[in-house]
Amino acid sequence: MRFKQQFTCAICIIGFLTAWVKAGAADWQHWRGPFREGITSEPSGYVSGAWPLKNPAWDIQLRATGESCPIVANGVLYTMGYSNGEDHIFAINVQTGGIVWTQSYPTKPRGRYATGDQELFTPGPLSSPEYDETTGYLYTISVDGDLNCWNTKTQGKRVWGFNLYDLFGMKQRPLTSGGIRDYGYTTAPFVYKSWLIVEVGSPQGTIMAFDKKTGGSPVGTPIWKSKITDFAGHTGGLDPITVDGVPCISDLSLRDYNVVRLDQGHEGETMAEYPYAAGWSGNVVTPSVWEDYVTLSTAHSPADIVIKVTSSGAEKIGTMPHTDEGIPVFHNGLLYKASGWLECWRLVPQPMKMEWRGDMFGTAGYVILTGDDKLIVSGNDKVELVNLQGKTLSTVQNIPTGWIMPILAEGKLFFKTDKGELRCYKLR
Repeated sequence: MRFKQQFTCAICIIGFLTAWVKAGAADWQHWRGPFREGITSEPSGYVSGAWPLKNPAWDIQLRATGESCPIVANGVLYTMGYSNGEDHIFAINVQTGGIVWTQSYPTKPRGRYATGDQELFTPGPLSSPEYDETTGYLYTISVDGDLNCWNTKTQGKRVWGFNLYDLFGMKQRPLTSGGIRDYGYTTAPFVYKSWLIVEVGSPQGTIMAFDKKTGGSPVGTPIWKSKITDFAGHTGGLDPITVDGVPCISDLSLRDYNVVRLDQGHEGETMAEYPYAAGWSGNVVTPSVWEDYVTLSTAHSPADIVIKVTSSGAEKIGTMPHTDEGIPVFHNGLLYKASGWLECWRLVPQPMKMEWRGDMFGTAGYVILTGDDKLIVSGNDKVELVNLQGKTLSTVQNIPTGWIMPILAEGKLFFKTDKGELRCYKLR
């Protein structure tokens, strides 16, 4: 009897530890993490003594340029880069840094209508890949609109693909105010159930959904198109949002913030619109969503604001602190931003109030909110670990940071540069 009790207790302990390891080992399979909001259940590594970060576990040079952010799924890091007239897709073992497989295809280094600010970003892809757990397919978009599907279970064999410009007739983005800017395709694709949702920016529909397994029949045939027909914005990704119980997708196009329905029988219909057109075609900051609140910010006018979305539409409820290019994390009514000063603001309910201020991280400051309630903050070639009360727990200098958001997955912190250097730091 005693042996049985001990055995049962051991099984319970093993089960608890297994559940704990799984809960603490989150993937980063989408733009901005598992829930596309800069938040993960992955711990920061503070308790295990990983800070300050020391020598990287591995450091490789891909020799392929671009500002596509990596993702991680099932022990493999996926990323993109451009060299010698081709985009290259890399699958990298997160434990060793070894190349699992690569694929490539001919494309342009910039979008075909690219103009303005070309000295500010390197040639090559700007959007992040997207991973689908149910099929093992990886989806990528080149800066010139090449949408491709790759099978990660067969060494990245191409499943289907087509060019968005060629099929849907987009032209150069028009002047909003200040000057014309067209950076090509920047927005990551979005897997939702059986669809791959893409911000196309066509006069036929700003957003389109394709069959994620086949790309359509024939390939390139949308399942549905949004009623909204604005040009695409320059953000990093789309966001899920639920409005009065209705599943929707959140998008910042060139001139408007849009909420598009995903529910059966209403696919592509508009739930809400709010006019928001930054100068110099500068809608580049991905909106941050918390419940039915959304932050809109830009490096240029108009003002940074908070809106509330309901089935009756979207309305401005107040302002938010200015964030330049880096994307804030919005959670539990609080906003953590590092584009400029690291700051925590209480946005809901309005009027907003600054809770605390930390160090300066420059234009491209990024924040990750970890599962143990810490902030990993990067920018100006430094990385800090900060608690939610604003106390800096650790600072590490001389880590190359830039426009590419760092990612945290499977007990590791990854940094990628626009020249193709990729570093991995173990956090446990």
